[in-house]
Amino acid sequence: MSKSKFENVERIEIEKVTVKGYVVQGTHCILKPTQLSTMEATFNLMVKQMVAVGFENESTLDDHILSTINNVTGVTPIVKTYQVGASKTSNSTPEMIELISKVDALVLEYADCVINGKPYFLCTDKVPREYSGTFTTRTPNGEDRKEYIEALTKTVKEATKELTK
Repeated sequence: MSKSKFENVERIEIEKVTVKGYVVQGTHCILKPTQLSTMEATFNLMVKQMVAVGFENESTLDDHILSTINNVTGVTPIVKTYQVGASKTSNSTPEMIELISKVDALVLEYADCVINGKPYFLCTDKVPREYSGTFTTRTPNGEDRKEYIEALTKTVKEATKELTK
């Protein structure tokens, strides 16, 4: 068995904490891909509106993201860097990813408000509801997941063949 060259190196682990939906580790933040896309859409909308009224913008997307994280979380020391965590669309097709992106932008445009980077709507029963758009497979109660997925896969493949004829 070979020895690791880092065996005697002291490892410093900085605790990850979640503050108002943001995972913060010291002065670093790990964004969910949806948080990043929401911030990008918000930034693009803000820039578009500023241009429409003749206001010059010197801010960058990175400035906007870090300012948003720091304003929402209020952590000290302030967040200076960020990364995007693993995508929940890693198994999605390019068409699914494009559709989710377009729907997210549309939802953001029509949301009643955005709280911590998440679009909310006030429903007819006066309960605020958060939008969460994903492709998922929900196994019905009482069903074996593996068997359900196999049957569903067969049905989808057959339907796809029928549609392409």
